[in-house]
Amino acid sequence: THILGYTGDASTDQIDANEDVDLGDVVGQDGIEYQYDDVLRGEKGVQIIEIDASMNVVNEYVNEGTAPVPGDSLYLSIDANAQRKFYEILKAGIETYDATGGAAILENVRTGEVVASVSLPSYDNNAFIGGISEDEYARLISDAEGVPLFNRAISAQVPPGSMFKTIVASAALQEGAITRDTVFNSTGVIYLGDGTYPFQEYHQHAYGPLDLISGIAKSSNIYFCRTMLALGIE
Repeated sequence: THILGYTGDASTDQIDANEDVDLGDVVGQDGIEYQYDDVLRGEKGVQIIEIDASMNVVNEYVNEGTAPVPGDSLYLSIDANAQRKFYEILKAGIETYDATGGAAILENVRTGEVVASVSLPSYDNNAFIGGISEDEYARLISDAEGVPLFNRAISAQVPPGSMFKTIVASAALQEGAITRDTVFNSTGVIYLGDGTYPFQEYHQHAYGPLDLISGIAKSSNIYFCRTMLALGIE
């Protein structure tokens, strides 16, 4: 839903900013509909007709005016099956941990294409067809509801958390500090600094010997602490 966005009547600012947009035009307001509005909207045509005082058409100038130009088609890199699965997994996680919301993005590492992008809570695009009520719009931007209109996947400003482990891994591999087969032992806790600062695995798990792939899969804090130490970061 957040990916596609929605359309609505052009605002005064949108009319002022675009000479091709007039009062009463429907334009993209969010998501892909907004980002690619110029591509999707096409061009309006002009039909010249003559009417009498009773508003009856008395003449139509077929060869005059301008024919409308339909908008272009847009094909996304989103995989529908992956998108659906991500939605189900994220929804289940939010319910399990009683979270306010969450987001998940899946990219093709070879091309950078976004394969799936989910932000929850979400909303129904159809609510904007024909205009949305004030009460419904207020609900979509309400903190109490988790701000369903807010796209956490691309707009939320949050600490990177364990995603930063992949950056540590990339740096360590590039510098030759580790290989994918390097094994560190997860004992549940590691003491840093002068040995008096304990840093633990999540819920104090002790995963045992881990290589790089299993370290990422387990999101092991200790594996990546030892990776940083091997890299020379203290």
